[in-house]
Amino acid sequence: MVESFQEPFQIEGHSLKVTGSIGISIFPDDGIDLATLLKKADNAMYHIKRKGKNNFLR
Repeated sequence: MVESFQEPFQIEGHSLKVTGSIGISIFPDDGIDLATLLKKADNAMYHIKRKGKNNFLR
């Protein structure tokens, strides 16, 4: 998914560079309920954003 953002998007004659930071959690290793899984994925996403963005982390 992160690779899909490497090239700029062309929209109405404008070149837009977009980056993505993705947090990943896996059931049941990281939690057994939706709230826990979302919290862990969210924490991972913000951690990778602080490290430089445009990446992913589990």
